[in-house]
Amino acid sequence: MKFFLNLLLHKYNYTLTKKTNSLEKKERIFKSFIGHGKPLIMDIGAHKGETVNDMKKIFPMSEVHCFEPDPKTFQELRTNTLKYNNVFLNNYAIGAHNKEKKIFYRHSHSKLNSLKKININGQVITEFLNKQKNISTKNYNNQIYVKLKKLDTYCKKNKIKNIDILKIDVQSGEREVLIGSKNILNKTSIIFTEINFFDMYETRYNFLDLESFLIPKGFNLFCLVRVNNNKNSGEITFVEAIYVKDNVSQLMKKKKGNYN
Repeated sequence: MKFFLNLLLHKYNYTLTKKTNSLEKKERIFKSFIGHGKPLIMDIGAHKGETVNDMKKIFPMSEVHCFEPDPKTFQELRTNTLKYNNVFLNNYAIGAHNKEKKIFYRHSHSKLNSLKKININGQVITEFLNKQKNISTKNYNNQIYVKLKKLDTYCKKNKIKNIDILKIDVQSGEREVLIGSKNILNKTSIIFTEINFFDMYETRYNFLDLESFLIPKGFNLFCLVRVNNNKNSGEITFVEAIYVKDNVSQLMKKKKGNYN
């Protein structure tokens, strides 16, 4: 049936392709580079356990270290990951320094919580608030204090010498995470990170900001798992990117596959 349908579509210059969701894409990529079933994964910005759920589907025997600084969200993370083995939960933030007290900003939508301040005068928030009746700028930038730690400090204390997958989703604080991970990055194979390009936060990064740090460490951009665009302007708002260490990529060059 697919063959005949493709013939018909080809006549009108169309092609039938299978839609691949981001989890399937990540599974294919991660499994192609990780040559064993028990990877060590760092989940920086674990939120309520979404990444843990994905990684446990891909690698059921994986060891996952989660970091979520917000106390309320952390309790949900704990509840949502009780069913898994080898998941280690940490109720603090990862950044460029070790601090006992660091300002953390809470927002009406917990996924936006960050060490970075929401830009309430930016285009994104202004357009959003203009469409809402029950939400105001008071729903953003509510301060609490959290503990901050470098990933290098955590790895040294817990005798972690290698990371297979380092996932970073910290709402415009990605570079600070990398700065505090400069030693363990030498022994990290894959980085899966979000990069925000729009003006949601007072701080935002682009590829150069991250790659000026990653490329000297031997990482190169492998693919964009997800690209989100503004529906009206077409502007890129954020991407989910996978970076792979050169030596890991070289070992896998002989493997065939289309990851796009």
